[in-house]
Amino acid sequence: MTHSVFRPADVSVGLDYVEFDVRVARDGTCAATTKATYMALATFANVEDHTTLALEAAAGFSDEARRALLPYRTSIAARIGRSVDTVDKGTKELVERELLLIAPQTSDAGDRDANIYHLTDREQWARRTLDRADARAEALAAGRPWPPRPSGPYVPRVYRDPGFDFIKLDAPTVARGDRSPNYKAVYAAVASFVHGKTRTSGDRPPTYKELSACTGLGRSTVASTLSAMADDGLLLVSERYDSENGGRTASAYTLMDAKWWAERALARMRAAEGEHAREDALVEGVAAPAGRGWPHQLDGGGRTSWTGVAAPAGRPYKKVFRSEQAPGVADAVGKSAGGFARAGTSDGAAAERGTASGGSAASEPHLPPQRRTSPRPATRKTKPRRTPPGFDMVRAAIPAAVARPGTALYPGLHRAIDDLLTGNECAGIPRRSPEQVIARVNRRWYGEHADTRSGADYRGCDRCTTPGCEAPRRTPENPEGCDRIINRNSWLAAAILQQDCPDPGCEDGVIMSGGDCRACRIRAQERRAAARAAAEAEERLRAEAAAREATAASVAGRAEAEASEEFRFRMLLGRRGTYGAMLDHQVERHMTAWRERHPDPAGPPLALDAARRGRFTDEEPDHDGPAEEPGPEEDGPEEAGSWGPASSPSAEYQAWREQRAQARLAALGG
Repeated sequence: MTHSVFRPADVSVGLDYVEFDVRVARDGTCAATTKATYMALATFANVEDHTTLALEAAAGFSDEARRALLPYRTSIAARIGRSVDTVDKGTKELVERELLLIAPQTSDAGDRDANIYHLTDREQWARRTLDRADARAEALAAGRPWPPRPSGPYVPRVYRDPGFDFIKLDAPTVARGDRSPNYKAVYAAVASFVHGKTRTSGDRPPTYKELSACTGLGRSTVASTLSAMADDGLLLVSERYDSENGGRTASAYTLMDAKWWAERALARMRAAEGEHAREDALVEGVAAPAGRGWPHQLDGGGRTSWTGVAAPAGRPYKKVFRSEQAPGVADAVGKSAGGFARAGTSDGAAAERGTASGGSAASEPHLPPQRRTSPRPATRKTKPRRTPPGFDMVRAAIPAAVARPGTALYPGLHRAIDDLLTGNECAGIPRRSPEQVIARVNRRWYGEHADTRSGADYRGCDRCTTPGCEAPRRTPENPEGCDRIINRNSWLAAAILQQDCPDPGCEDGVIMSGGDCRACRIRAQERRAAARAAAEAEERLRAEAAAREATAASVAGRAEAEASEEFRFRMLLGRRGTYGAMLDHQVERHMTAWRERHPDPAGPPLALDAARRGRFTDEEPDHDGPAEEPGPEEDGPEEAGSWGPASSPSAEYQAWREQRAQARLAALGG
């Protein structure tokens, strides 16, 4: 009989977490019930190809076991806490999103039985990986930086490509029917923003607005769900505050599901060791039963995979020599807590602590008391950051307003200087000398007046205050934004990495390998041509504005002279005794002749009415009149019955005036 060495990982079967598509987790248009249906199907699917069990695989099981292993619609509904109609709507939407394939099944009697569900997420993840590899190879071949720098309008983080394909969710949690779909949707959204191993949100945790966009839920619903997750021990929330103005910022999140996976793995390992210890003192080992053992508890919610707790047949175990200092726990050091592990693999963890009837795991053995872990967070000892050659020279040239001499640099600025000194092939940053980096720092800081723009008394917009400014920053996409610098370190880190020239090896028009940059020369010529065109256009506009002002002044002077001339001539005719229609007529004739002698500076004089202009065609032109009292031969009132020029009043006109004067005297005397 062949023997093999016993390994604790041999009993770490099943699955502690399920894989969930990250784009679905961040899709606010996908309903929470659809996401919960996706999670429930993932708990039924196997590890290799994300397909649920067929009817033949559970042919010899009891009805209770079949209900736990096969994805009946009622079983799926129980795991999402909703009705069967909700399950049908969720599976329909998953099919429309090309994430699910359904194969209907019937029993031997011809009745409808549990369907076979195949999640196609792994195929999509493989295609995305190939697309990213092709895009990277194409960019590097063309000399473009990778990953590409963002260009065009700003895209929120929720709608960008996250750069990875799936997230890990605790299988027992997503399989609980007493957890609402909103709870599971928020759980998935938070998991899409945390690190896959440390399960922490990092330096930029998600805001309530981003979580609402990922789930399609309101702010109050997201806040209450996060509070419920914290009460369940699934989430650890750490409040954060702004060091500059003291205001609240987005809270940091830590998911505690990885701790649960480690505890389950340790519990399973201890149970397996106790089982072997009771069987003949581990002398000859325990022969594993043939076939597939029981996966885990009926209501556990883990993956119903092809393997059970029992090891595969034909692999009895040899004797295991324990360590007397730490019995039962030495083999757990360094093992993974969950994932894709199955029986016979080296790492992994099962979905539940124990098994139901039919498995081989027994109750936990009696173990000596172990040292308890301190509730305080463990202190992580890290090595000091290595500095490339020339870093001290660049550090000494950093302005004191950014970092005082002798203090540690902001990690982002430290990383940016390292990238410039050592080069970053992935980001398309070539290696530079310390002198070039110092020159770049000085150009960015002093050339763009960063020392003034970062002062507390600087006002870049109307919303600026002494503590800071909440207005959008000025960018090429938003030229109207505020140009005030809020954080000197982060601004300088981004400024020294910014490359205006498309050639990454260009330093202000000079290629680092030697020679002038042709792209910069062409861009400089274009800028000079644009500046000349702008100056010419400005000069043209200035000349046109001066001409318009001169014309307006001339027009105003002519209008004033015309009004003065009309007033003078009316007074002259009034002193000579001309009144009424005759006065208006002679004034109009005189002003028409005056306008012809004094044309409008803004253009030709306005044409008079044709009928009125025709009346004066055969008449002699009038004149301005004398500067002093006119003589008897000059312009004066015309005869009452004549419209031609007259040297003196006619006898009829004089008689009419005398008669009119007598009538007025009679009226006054009567």
